Amino acid sequence: MSSALSYPNLPLEPQFSQPDALQKYLCTCTTDINKIHGRHTPLMLAVQAWDHAAVDLLLEYDDLRASQCNTYGQTALSMAITQGSVSIVRQLLRRKDIEFYSQDRKVQQPLLVALEYQQHEILEILLRDCRAKINQKDHRGQTILHLAVIYGDLRAIASLVEQDLIDVDCPDHLGETPLMLAAKLHACDQPNNVKIYKRLLKRSKVKADQRSQGANLFFWMPRRLPVPS
Repeated sequence: MSSALSYPNLPLEPQFSQPDALQKYLCTCTTDINKIHGRHTPLMLAVQAWDHAAVDLLLEYDDLRASQCNTYGQTALSMAITQGSVSIVRQLLRRKDIEFYSQDRKVQQPLLVALEYQQHEILEILLRDCRAKINQKDHRGQTILHLAVIYGDLRAIASLVEQDLIDVDCPDHLGETPLMLAAKLHACDQPNNVKIYKRLLKRSKVKADQRSQGANLFFWMPRRLPVPS
């Protein structure tokens, strides 16, 4: 399905007065399907309203830019993740042009949004998608695993370390790996912190005699934590 270039005034606010307002409008009018109205595209409005039928209708348009962002860096997918709409996330992922990563630092990255808002079910859905770049670094050289360790999110860490391609020993711009951060930031005897460390240790390839990481790792390591063998 293709959309026309004309765009009559779309009588919609960020929240629909009726759940199926956008669906009815698109069925009766021709629109520029990607034009931002206020702060949102029609797809963003449909996502925000939890209008599954309207989302499906919009996704049928061939010229829909499904990963388009607004001035706040939001995309339809990041909005769906933020509000915890698992079903709409699944709908959006059916589009082949949905982007999981953008070079633009202003654009919200789906994996990081899921981590930040502790949307663990959605995070697991995203991780199962082949488009997810789980070792992608941000401007500080940190991966999503670095951030999960910083947040102390054991459930997210458990999901991440189960991924075959996850790099537990990936250094950031300061040369610190997720395992080193776990030893440094959670250097106390709380049970959850020890669990985080042990989860990472199982996937780490660091050995005690590796000078590249060993010295720094042992400097921060609590006495009761196991030593890499």
